[in-house]
Amino acid sequence: MQPAHRLRVGRVNDFSADIIPLAGLGTLHKTAQHCVFLAEQPLQATGSCIWNGGSATVQGWLNMKVSGDTAVTEAPAITLESYARALEIAMPLAGVMTAASMNSLRHAVMGDDITRLACFVTAGIRNARRAGDPADEKLQPGTINIALVCNQTFTPAAAIEALLIATEAKTSACYDLNIKSPVSNLLATGTGTDSICLLSALKPGEQALVEYCGKHTRIGEWIGAAAYQAVHASLHACVARLS
Repeated sequence: MQPAHRLRVGRVNDFSADIIPLAGLGTLHKTAQHCVFLAEQPLQATGSCIWNGGSATVQGWLNMKVSGDTAVTEAPAITLESYARALEIAMPLAGVMTAASMNSLRHAVMGDDITRLACFVTAGIRNARRAGDPADEKLQPGTINIALVCNQTFTPAAAIEALLIATEAKTSACYDLNIKSPVSNLLATGTGTDSICLLSALKPGEQALVEYCGKHTRIGEWIGAAAYQAVHASLHACVARLS
């Protein structure tokens, strides 16, 4: 059954505001040193985050800025947890790091009267790579960090499928902006240090459990569209700064 109507896509903006309320989901906070999404209720995190990665119950998402030459003297997860506590956030979060500017933060929103879906992205492209490039240790500042937030509950298989769809959208944005790997000089599929995470409801609400979210489903359409728009806008800002 098709929803009664579709929400307008959230304007992919440059975050002149530091606090962005997202109805039915939570609030996104941004400073020069971090962006934090704080949810209205605990969520299931599924993804490659370095703090609470894999599968965990969290209250939001932390994207912390580090300098390209920062010397890491402790486990990144410990650094992120300590940083969250310094912000007086005691709840567990899904956490990632980036050397990219927080000015690259972009978001897109999709959904209907029942489903709320948002995608947050920060990006840098100096570390662009194509999947299958020869491995190397020449890391440059540049990471595409993606967080999807949805008020619906996903089965474990559907959560992985959602991450696949968002990753395809990321790669499409890289292709459309002609971003190339400096290693192979071929079109990049991302960077060498990308991270992605889905934050979803712990228990089914007004809508049935999400079991499938491929390209033939409405939720899959929304995931792909939101991820593409947010990634494309963030990468476009990076290209503009470097040109």
